[in-house]
Amino acid sequence: MRFRDRPLLVDGIDADLYVPRPDLESLLLEKILAHRNILLVGPSGSGKSTALHKLAVDLRNAGQRAVLVNAGAGRSASDLLALVANELDLPDLQPDPNLATPVVSLVRSVRQLAQAPASVILLDDPHHPDSAYELFGRLREELWALPHQWVVAIRAGQSPSLRRPPADAFFPEVVEVPPLNEPEIEQLLRNGLDPDEARLVLANSQRPLIDYPRDVARFARQVLGGTLEQDQDAARRRAEIALQLGRTASMALAEIEALGAPVAAGDTNFLERLGWTRPHAARTLAAMEDAGVLCSFPASEDRPGRPRKLYEPNPHPPA
Repeated sequence: MRFRDRPLLVDGIDADLYVPRPDLESLLLEKILAHRNILLVGPSGSGKSTALHKLAVDLRNAGQRAVLVNAGAGRSASDLLALVANELDLPDLQPDPNLATPVVSLVRSVRQLAQAPASVILLDDPHHPDSAYELFGRLREELWALPHQWVVAIRAGQSPSLRRPPADAFFPEVVEVPPLNEPEIEQLLRNGLDPDEARLVLANSQRPLIDYPRDVARFARQVLGGTLEQDQDAARRRAEIALQLGRTASMALAEIEALGAPVAAGDTNFLERLGWTRPHAARTLAAMEDAGVLCSFPASEDRPGRPRKLYEPNPHPPA
């Protein structure tokens, strides 16, 4: 089984796993090229993040600058702005302690984003909808003045926060991720499984209702013997190996699992939450990969130089 528990890098190492969804892809690209901000809505596991990765590729092919921002770690509007500034390669946004009100500091942070070239900012899965509402509601006038466009992917249960005034006016387009159709489900199974595995799963007559990629992966694991107990055993082994490496490795593993997304040694939010320097993070993450706690893959991005190395929990740690 080759399914991954993370968004697919559709133009990189996961290209052979991706199932094209032309209607969704063309709709998103069309709206962005028409200079419309988009709210992309779908339940967890529906493929929102993967759709953003594919949109980034399509935008770059169309000559547009696109940046992907993992918004899951942001707990406030200022956090979200700092994460965006980091991906735009802008200096760290530091609040001014001399300002009387925090909102003035937020306004200044928004205006600093104008220093970056015009970009399509793909903001993925802000876990704290109130922070997103503050950004796109209270600060929408400032955001409209920037040269950037925005696509915000958010879970269906959290979308009402951005679909009420004044934030709703910032997103003239709301696109819901559609369920997979039968040919897409079959293609996803064939892409993610070995031929013998795919035949076994497709022949199973007890298939439950399947709407999204995560449903497909879970059903395949169920048919082929993958269980929650196996996932829990893998988590236990990762924790044991990290503990043997030392307290810093255990801290890093807990933080990565809590974030629910891959991290790089230079991720600002990751470093701040642990109180680490980038060299210390790089050494620790590399040691964890060598020990089998983490696995890595190169980030897909359009910035010059070597691509960043992203780390995620190893689904198959050594026994």
